[in-house]
Parts: sequence; C-alpha cells; structure tokens
Amino acid sequence: MKIFTDDNAHPIALFMAALKTIEQDKKEILTWSSEVFAHEINRKISPNILSNSNFNKIMAVKTCLVTDACWTQWEVFLNIFHSVNGLPLSREALYITDVPLPYLYNTIDIMHFTRQQDFSEEVSRFCASIFLHEGVMYAPSPLDFCQIFISQPRYKCKTCEQEGSALPPFNYSCPSCSKMFDINAKETLFNFKPVETGKETTNVEISLENPPSETRARYEELEHQEEVHLNETNVDMQVHKLLLAKEYVEMQNDRLLKEVKEYSLA
Repeated sequence: MKIFTDDNAHPIALFMAALKTIEQDKKEILTWSSEVFAHEINRKISPNILSNSNFNKIMAVKTCLVTDACWTQWEVFLNIFHSVNGLPLSREALYITDVPLPYLYNTIDIMHFTRQQDFSEEVSRFCASIFLHEGVMYAPSPLDFCQIFISQPRYKCKTCEQEGSALPPFNYSCPSCSKMFDINAKETLFNFKPVETGKETTNVEISLENPPSETRARYEELEHQEEVHLNETNVDMQVHKLLLAKEYVEMQNDRLLKEVKEYSLA
C-alpha cells in the first residue's frame, strides 16, 4: 500500500493498514516484538520499506493498545507524543518541539482512538507543564484533566495566616492548624490526614496563581467562528495557540477519514 511510504500518514490509518497487510489475528500481532512487526510489514511491501517515522507511528498505536504506561508514566507518554506526530525520538534531552500544543492535542486525540482511560497525576502534571511553558492558562477538552495543575491553586489560612499549595491531596484543612505534619501529634507523618478538624482548621480561602477565566471566555467566543480576528493581547495570544491546536487536530482527523476510505481500511 502507498500509505506505508507516506510520512504524513495518520498513525491510526497506518496501524489499520498494517493489520490488513499482515493478515494475521490481531491478538497475535499485538504480542509480536517490534522487530517481527517491522520484518513482516517490510516483507509484504517489498521492495519498499517502512520509514522510521511511520514505523514509530505504528508502534506507538500498538503500545497504547497493550500497556497502561502511556497513561501513567510521563516518559512513555513523551515517546508516544513524538512518535504519533512523526517527530524524531531523542534520548539525549527533554525536547517537546517549538510549537508543542497542536502535537499535544493530537497525541491525546489519537490515544482516545485506541481506548478511553484516565491519565495519572504524573502525566497530567507533564501536560500542564507544556501549557505553562507556552504561557497558556486554559486547557480546553480533552486536556481539561490537567487544568488544576495549570491553575496552581493556593490556600491562605485565615486563622494562622499560613499560605501554601492547594494542589491534591489538599483537603481544605490548614496543615498547621490541623497538625497534619506534627510529628508529636501523630505516628504517620505524611498520611495527609488532619489530627484536629473544625472551623478554625478549615478557615481557608483558595486563590489561583494562573486563573483560566479570561482565556476560556475568549476561546469559547472564537472557537466556532469561521473568520477570527485577534488582538495583540496576552489573552488573544493564548487563544491563538489553542485555535492552532484545534485546527491541527481537525486536519489530522480529516486525513484519517480520507485514508480509511482511500485504502478501504474500515
């Protein structure tokens, strides 16, 4: 199939084409090593051979189907991120490309094609770090799972004036007033359970370091408009990056539908 020599091919379409080309039971194929997988495909499409980019795409989809690690470990997630977007894998440094948000949204979209599963806090924090790196304070669905780590909630105790992070496992109790980490008051120091509870220990107010409201409102205003006019403001710069990500995912999904039809993969 010509799809195997097209480095712009969609990962899902490539994987479906691989299953069709190899003509083996899907459950058996998923147990194959990457070397066997590559050998069988190259044997079928000879004299052509798979490029590294397309092979990585196929292996990324296979990995999503056989392990939870893509959803739980940021290092594995990063390799999926690179592979499904046709980016070279690098073990030398943490590289997320110059314009990472479109690729991030495309990664999540493709992973959701394989199956629906919740992402771990570790991966959520990693995704949030990409938004913060890009200076974007709002994560539209399907990346809304990392919004809390973008917003960075903080608490301030009105009783003792202590301030700190309100990220999970924060339970709206002031750690100081509730003696949460008082070694003299409890046997297990870091179980995050308050020793004392009451009005004084829960007298906290919550604020966000990075509130998403302005960016969210502007994005929701513009996301369905055919012609978008942006201003040179910080909020509109954030929205521009989100709209680019949305457009990129739509383009990739159009490519997938076209390839499924063209190569009779359904």
